[in-house]
Amino acid sequence: MTAGTSENTYAGGAFDDSLPGGKAGGFLKLSEHRMHYRGDAGELELPLDRMELKRGGAANRLLFFSHPSYANRQFYCSDASILKNVHLQRWPQLAGSGRRIRGLTGARRFGYAALLVAALALVGGIFSLKEAAVGLVVSQIPVEWEAKLGDSVYEQLAASHHVVDDPALNATLQRIVQPVANSADRLSERSYEFRFHIIEDSTINAFALPGGTMVFHTGLILRAGSPEEIAGVAAHELAHVTHQHGMRQMVQSLGLLLIAQALLGDMEGLVGVLVTQGQELLSLKFSRDYEHEADLTGLAYLRDANIDPTGMLSFFEKLQESGSGNMLEDADFLSTHPATADRIEALQEAIEATQKNSPPHQFTLDFHAFQNRLQSHLQQ
Repeated sequence: MTAGTSENTYAGGAFDDSLPGGKAGGFLKLSEHRMHYRGDAGELELPLDRMELKRGGAANRLLFFSHPSYANRQFYCSDASILKNVHLQRWPQLAGSGRRIRGLTGARRFGYAALLVAALALVGGIFSLKEAAVGLVVSQIPVEWEAKLGDSVYEQLAASHHVVDDPALNATLQRIVQPVANSADRLSERSYEFRFHIIEDSTINAFALPGGTMVFHTGLILRAGSPEEIAGVAAHELAHVTHQHGMRQMVQSLGLLLIAQALLGDMEGLVGVLVTQGQELLSLKFSRDYEHEADLTGLAYLRDANIDPTGMLSFFEKLQESGSGNMLEDADFLSTHPATADRIEALQEAIEATQKNSPPHQFTLDFHAFQNRLQSHLQQ
């Protein structure tokens, strides 16, 4: 998928000491002698002469461009069509690297697809192979495409709900969840642009969409007992994003034929189908394995951010109580994230096994004032 304003412009990003945090997303544009990066953080460039190209990142889905004269600068792109660009093709070292990368990718994709198609005749092995094929397909979907799917779902949701646009409320929420988002970005192999929103809904729910958009219901914020509980929910949900659990569930529901077509190269067709069925993301019920993985990964994010992880545990314990009818009867979060006893026990054991000696970060904000302001906003 080519993004941008011309045929020589591609979605990508840059690593450089001059950028905030050392990296930023944006666009890459090719001219006859140079590759140009442009983003909100600024503009950079690399010469095509002696430029080096290699594949890397999670599942080798990214292309990295570097130059020996710029040791601390590197550009990256998830759009393989850049390899066919006429400006790159004029430079022998880039054309040769591009041919090798395309050849390996094509051979790998064909090999997996051939295995999958052959396995369709082996009824006993279809389901185990399908899981492996789903993982392979999803790993090849660029982050930009995930974001496109997530944005389309959020736009539909925002059109039918009232989005809380109070700057002070959103700023306070950002203070709570940003440390977790920073850790998720630091520890994950895929780089997402996480965005957080509050919508007016009295049910206790929160969810993160592919690409990094996360939504909190006002009901969840008002029932939370501390900023650590909200941070714990964010950590769990962002782990679902970084592990691509929502994408995996949706692709798995599409059937082997569409998966085989994607493996043979029709990735855009697959994403098109996903966009039309995007609303299903709001009601996905993750498998026990996915929930367990999100718990442990979310715990790692909290630990990295030095946030007390018992907030995640106490929130899930509240959900477990609601499941028995004692409280929080409107906990929609339960329908997609069952707070089972064994899950809570496993999380408790993991927390105890990773206790830190240093005291956790203390949020310097008035949480009750935050909730009171939100309550007042709802009454207006």
